[in-house]
Amino acid sequence: KSVEPKKIKYLPTSSRSQTDLSAAQLFRTRRSALDFNQLKGSNTIDKNQFFDILSQCVPALNGAFWRPFEGWGISSHFVIYASGVSGLDPGVYVLVRDKPEVKRMKRMIKSEDNLWDKVSDAPKGLELYLVNRGASPEEVAKLSQSVSCQQAIALHCCFSLGMFIPDFVNQVKESPPSSYRLWHWEAGVVGQLLYLEAEARGLKATGMGCFTDEVTL
Repeated sequence: KSVEPKKIKYLPTSSRSQTDLSAAQLFRTRRSALDFNQLKGSNTIDKNQFFDILSQCVPALNGAFWRPFEGWGISSHFVIYASGVSGLDPGVYVLVRDKPEVKRMKRMIKSEDNLWDKVSDAPKGLELYLVNRGASPEEVAKLSQSVSCQQAIALHCCFSLGMFIPDFVNQVKESPPSSYRLWHWEAGVVGQLLYLEAEARGLKATGMGCFTDEVTL
């Protein structure tokens, strides 16, 4: 039996979704933001929205969506610059998308004060850690802009993130050539999921392909 696309709801979003759009409508209206509101304090989201968006990107917490990609494995993790999440300290966070990788990530990413504080009120299974506490939202926003090749749009967002593959050089050497293609595909799936999660909450997202790697970490 065929089903009209307009009748299919967007499944990856949780009950906190703010939209009644069908999947087809959501897919068709997804656009990259070109600019964000520049009024101070205007770009904020609730921390529960933030947690929920991130949870959708963790296969252990969103199995229905990620099941078709099980054969790929989980290669990338997030370095997040959170400057506009109400109820959450402004700072740099790391989301480990595969719990067994926490120890290796701690070895790879070291902050100046060796801070790796797990966010205590994050949902169970969301391995989210504060690694650099910002003095102010403005400081974190400027850091977000600096690692995004000084793009102004990174200065005026709720949060920005980059995807990080730990021990990348050795992984390239030890993995089969096809792995490099899968890493790109994984990044693409994550990016599109983040777009749709934003749209489903009445927000906007944009993809930035320029980063200053040496500064990011």
